[in-house]
Amino acid sequence: MVTLAIDNLSFSYRSRQALCGLRFSLQKAEILGLVGPNGSGKTTLLKCIDRILHPEGSVLLDGTDVGSMSRQELARSFAYVPQSSQGMLAGTVFDAILLGRRPHIGWGVGEEEIEKVHGVMELLGIEELALRDFAEISGGERQKVLIARALCQEPKVLLLDEPTSNLDLRHQIEVMETIRGLADRQHLSVVMAIHDLNLAARFCDTLLMLKSGEIFAAGDPVSLLTPETIRAVYGVDSMVRNELGIPCVIPMRACKERE
Repeated sequence: MVTLAIDNLSFSYRSRQALCGLRFSLQKAEILGLVGPNGSGKTTLLKCIDRILHPEGSVLLDGTDVGSMSRQELARSFAYVPQSSQGMLAGTVFDAILLGRRPHIGWGVGEEEIEKVHGVMELLGIEELALRDFAEISGGERQKVLIARALCQEPKVLLLDEPTSNLDLRHQIEVMETIRGLADRQHLSVVMAIHDLNLAARFCDTLLMLKSGEIFAAGDPVSLLTPETIRAVYGVDSMVRNELGIPCVIPMRACKERE
């Protein structure tokens, strides 16, 4: 079943076109990885899906035009986690995560809401941060708190912008395993912008490779991550080894001439 359908989506920042004629769909419980170099349109695409930006073309969720939804309906359908948390939240970590329940409740907070927050914190292994000030925790811890807040929204589609960018190796794996588990067990659909091609290959079902605001290629990681596509999109010569059915990208050198 198609959860999200994008048709002829385009967006421009004043005179610069950032996205041009994108078409793709996302299935229920699918993890779609957006890959491509800086400036290729990954973050812009996430913001267009969440209606932070207002693109041309259509974004349909279960057949409903996202543009016709209220902000509360959007917040119940999509949860967006930005790459940077600088200056975003004040107060304790627990309060920051509780904000994720706002689309579902009034101003009163009941026992059920508190239990949901505790459950998500336990899932991400951040229970000990509950009473810490959000502004005083590390960048990696902030990233996990923002993901926890997004999960508390109980969205149909989770939108992640570089979810592992501030995390060490262990926490990168933990966060990606959590996202993979949510997709598999709770049938959550995920769109994530991600720079690490090896993490993308291991945890994403499908990759959408962007170049200059257009879709250069789309498909499963094995068929998409080849030395030829990586050279054409990133301007990097690489080796790609197949380990346990998962491609492993080994960058070698920057190409002297970009294609």
